[in-house]
Amino acid sequence: VVVEVDKSKEMTLPIESKINYTTDENHYISAPELSTSSVKLSGPETVLNKVAKAVVEYDVKESLQETKTFSTKINLYDSDGNLIEDDRMSTDRVDVTLTVLSRKELPITFKYKNQPSNFDLDKSKIKITPETLDVGATADMLNNLSEVSLGELDLSKLSPDTNTFVMDIMLPDGVRNLSNVTTATVEFDLSDFATKTIDISSFNVKNLDASKNATVTTKSLSVTIVAPKSVIDQIEANDISADIDMSSINVTGSTEVPVTITVNSASGKAWAYGSYKVNINVRKT
Repeated sequence: VVVEVDKSKEMTLPIESKINYTTDENHYISAPELSTSSVKLSGPETVLNKVAKAVVEYDVKESLQETKTFSTKINLYDSDGNLIEDDRMSTDRVDVTLTVLSRKELPITFKYKNQPSNFDLDKSKIKITPETLDVGATADMLNNLSEVSLGELDLSKLSPDTNTFVMDIMLPDGVRNLSNVTTATVEFDLSDFATKTIDISSFNVKNLDASKNATVTTKSLSVTIVAPKSVIDQIEANDISADIDMSSINVTGSTEVPVTITVNSASGKAWAYGSYKVNINVRKT
């Protein structure tokens, strides 16, 4: 009688995923998520030595519109792609999750920072690239989203020579960027705009505590104005407001404070380029 003795062996292999699934154009399915990324095999050494890979295989027959989770077995293959089946080997099953998100194409927008209340720039002069973003999220979240905002663009940094801005795309938690684009370019056509430097000497101090008075010690301030070429020559110092908001400035003595520059003419199509400060002396009454 010949008795063959085969040694027992254990090995660990990464699990490959071959899950077939479909959905419609209004949904998105994330890559399959496995409950474990590897499998520990045990069995006869002669059999395990033939194992080249472990694969999870499954065909989802229905078109998915919601997340699906299922359990399936792990198939073992040799280096030639042949299925290995042996009752003496033990393998675990694995849980597979297919996360389904609702899908929507949203316009990309931005807001202005340091925007005068009368500001009105023709939207046809603004180009955002890309114009839209493909996103995925739960249906409830998408129902509350109408746009993808790039945040704030500082108007005081916009001029005919500085007219292109690259801004980060930021999405709310739980919203997935399906376009895989992380920035958008905002470009302004200011070919019919020009700049002009104007010296101003009149300043408005606002929201100063009633127990104090203030004197602006800066006698003159040169500001750069951006406006359409058709009207820029008509803009003079008396068309410009220079406001100093003291509501958040608690100081007594001499200090430097920011000034908000507003062009009151040009139908809201002019603004100040750059940031400005003046010196002020604050005293208690």
